[in-house]
Amino acid sequence: SNKDMEQRGDDEENLTTVAPSSTINIMDFNNLLHTQGELRSEIHKLRLLKNELDKKCRHYEKSLKHLQHNKDDIDAVEFLTNAKKILSHLGLDDSFLKRSINDGFSGGEKKKSEILQLLMLNPQFAVLDETDSGLDVDALRTVAEGVNEFNNDGNSVLIITHYQRLLNYIKPDVVHIMIDGEIVKSGDMNLAKEVEEKGYSWLVK
Repeated sequence: SNKDMEQRGDDEENLTTVAPSSTINIMDFNNLLHTQGELRSEIHKLRLLKNELDKKCRHYEKSLKHLQHNKDDIDAVEFLTNAKKILSHLGLDDSFLKRSINDGFSGGEKKKSEILQLLMLNPQFAVLDETDSGLDVDALRTVAEGVNEFNNDGNSVLIITHYQRLLNYIKPDVVHIMIDGEIVKSGDMNLAKEVEEKGYSWLVK
C-alpha cells in the first residue's frame, strides 16, 4: 500500500542518515585506541628514563658526599693565589685561568695545563699518559719539575711513556715494561736505560 511504501521510504532514509554517523563513531574509537597505545608507549619510555635518571642522581649524590667528606672547603682567594703561584712556576700567564680547558692550547700548553690541574686537585693517585709527548727540552723540564713537586709520601704517580728522556728528570721507584697489554719485565732505572739502548725487541717473546 501507499502507506507501507511511505513507511519503507522513511526507514531507508533513517538508515541512510544513521549509517554515516555510526561510521564516524567507529573511526573516532579506533583513533582513540591508537592514541592510547601511543600514550602508553610514551609513558613506558618516560618511566624507564626516570629510573635511569634516578640511578644517575644517586650515583652523583654519592660521589658528592664522598668528595665533601674527604676534601675540606677551599677558600676562593686561597685557591686563586695557589693557582697563580703554580702558573708562574710552569711559565704560564694568568690568562689561563680565564680560558676553557685546552681551548686553543699548543701541545706544550696542554701538558702544562695537566700539571696545573694535578697540583691544584692534589689526588692520591694520578695517571699521566705520555705527558712528555711533543715537548721541547725546556717544557719537558718544567713538566717534570711539576710532577716531582706533586709526588710525595702521601700519593702515587703512574707515568706512561715510550721514551727514557722523561726519566732524566723524574726518578721512578719502579719501571715496568708493557708489551701488548702485558707487563713483561720490571726493574729500576737501569731497565729504562737498557731499553733506550737496545729497544724493545729483546723483550718480545
